[in-house]
Amino acid sequence: MQLSIMAIVSILIFFSLGQNAGAGTVAKVKKKTVMIRLGDGEKVKSGDMVSIMDSNGKTVGKVQIRKAKSKSALGKLVKGKAKKGYKTVASKRGKKRGKKDSGDSDSSSESSTVSSKSFQLRVNPLPLVLTGEIGGDIGFKIGDSMAIGIAGSVYSESTTALDVTAESSGLAVGPRVDVYLGGTAYNSGMLLAIMGQYVTASYSFIGVTAEAAGFKAAALIEYQYFLGKNFSVTGGLGVQYGSISNVTLEASGLAASITNPLSGVGVAGELGIGVAF
Repeated sequence: MQLSIMAIVSILIFFSLGQNAGAGTVAKVKKKTVMIRLGDGEKVKSGDMVSIMDSNGKTVGKVQIRKAKSKSALGKLVKGKAKKGYKTVASKRGKKRGKKDSGDSDSSSESSTVSSKSFQLRVNPLPLVLTGEIGGDIGFKIGDSMAIGIAGSVYSESTTALDVTAESSGLAVGPRVDVYLGGTAYNSGMLLAIMGQYVTASYSFIGVTAEAAGFKAAALIEYQYFLGKNFSVTGGLGVQYGSISNVTLEASGLAASITNPLSGVGVAGELGIGVAF
């Protein structure tokens, strides 16, 4: 009888150790950052997904690994919750699902790489095609979900018809703020773009010259998609408000000024091609 009891206890210990072998433990949680103490023989790498299990063995969260060492790993909580002392199990990759999981890993790794970018250069070819205006912006990531920078555009055009030449030129420059609604700047997802610009313009036609100055403000809802790790395409629509507060006319040595503001509301659109570093 004593031998039978010892045999049963040995079997239970064996299965208990087998079930917990390789399992890790949540060592520390700070907001969305989770530190994991890896189990014996457990190996993870950047981009891997790790399941979080409570004391009842129920999966309650998912963590994406960002940095991994031999005994510990650092990741971001992407789903559910995590608590100190909870068990962790790395996602298993079977042969049939290996290709799919490998793709998910590459995508997660790429997402992590893009999210770590600190600034972005972008040009807007849409006005260039429609009006000959060259525009773009440069932004710097502030926090996890916001970028602040400067946007501007410049144009110059000369048209001749029936030996009469009309010339026009302009400049717009001002701050731009991008708020990433998905929570991660410089990653694929929706964003809210807010811009305000100082605007100048000049026109010359048959001896008459006109100069104007004012400002415009715009708000757009856009979607940014990253092609690989660095290149992005951004497109969206919104509304803009413009106001011209000072217009000067000159003709045959005479000058006149219009100080009453001219303002209006219109549709704003953007198609940007960028690169992030």
